[in-house]
Amino acid sequence: MMRRRRLGVRRRGDNFGVDGDRRRLEDLERQVETLSVAVERRTSIGMALGIIMERLHLNDEQAFSYLSRCSQAHNRKLYELALEVVETRELPASRPVRGA
Repeated sequence: MMRRRRLGVRRRGDNFGVDGDRRRLEDLERQVETLSVAVERRTSIGMALGIIMERLHLNDEQAFSYLSRCSQAHNRKLYELALEVVETRELPASRPVRGA
């Protein structure tokens, strides 16, 4: 028989008391923060992809490939480059400009 653990159900050996509850709350708060950042970044990347798709007449896969290549060529995180595209509405060069 397989046992399932449900949220809020305590079993023998679990941390009881305020300390255990505090740790669980801190863990959940960290998870919420992590997920919030992920959603924010995903939204910015999606908007950048839309701009790239419209400007270069690409589909979503081609636009992501373009952004990924630019990210690697400029040695920058994809999210940071995407955010720059959204803020400036300018496309990154597919290759970095020499001397820049």
